[in-house]
Amino acid sequence: MTNSNLKFGFGFSAVNDSVKASAVEVKPQMIVRSTDGAFTLTAPAAKALAIAPGDYVMFMNNIDQIEAAIAAKNPDIVKFAEDNGLSLDTKADVDSIVSSLTQWVIAKGIAKKKANGTPMMCSVRMTKADKAAWLKDNMTAFVAENRDELIAKYELSPEATDEEIASNVSVDDVASPMVEDFKGCKVATTSSATGVGVQVNFTYAALWNQLKADLEDKKSKNRIFDVDLDTTINTVVNNGFEDVDVVAYPINFAEDVEPMRRGENKD
Repeated sequence: MTNSNLKFGFGFSAVNDSVKASAVEVKPQMIVRSTDGAFTLTAPAAKALAIAPGDYVMFMNNIDQIEAAIAAKNPDIVKFAEDNGLSLDTKADVDSIVSSLTQWVIAKGIAKKKANGTPMMCSVRMTKADKAAWLKDNMTAFVAENRDELIAKYELSPEATDEEIASNVSVDDVASPMVEDFKGCKVATTSSATGVGVQVNFTYAALWNQLKADLEDKKSKNRIFDVDLDTTINTVVNNGFEDVDVVAYPINFAEDVEPMRRGENKD
């Protein structure tokens, strides 16, 4: 009941991240893993998107546009419904139409901007252990840069030595660093490989649940999507200040497979 041309006809909306790829043939795919919220993007897909560890990956779909077209009784939608014996006045049929015509696409995440065009910033989460390790390596510079504030906070003498000030410093004095914010999810790799074209992983709980909505036990399968590199979607995404041209690729369901469990051997 699908119609590929109709899927791509209404546009897309954004949804609210060395050693190169192995010579072994790997398909450009996205794997929705059996672990809660976990995804893997294979090396060929990451390479096509120009994504390296530390970058961001974002997703768009056409659900809002399809629902608007249904509400407006778009002629193409009306014909699609008639061809498939469906009614635009029945919720179950409308849900079926939306499901049939929904298309997800994947793209490299873009930087967010404030209304005035300056970068949107966000804090990097640091645990107490992270801050303690950072202080161990950077205490001298930290005291020098924050001397007056630390003296006032701990009611120390203006002539206090750096060592005296440092003895009072705790992890609570270390603010999480601010970095430029991006649309999408930050990707990482578990290997020592770096640069564009390595397999990356990311976490996206909401999308994980949505793409596995039909599975009673979502943790029972790895759901694999092909990334269609032969179909380029040129769209625009607003970064908070202006529209940005984005190149995206469709992701299409390929198969559900049993996850490999640790200690198992492949046949």
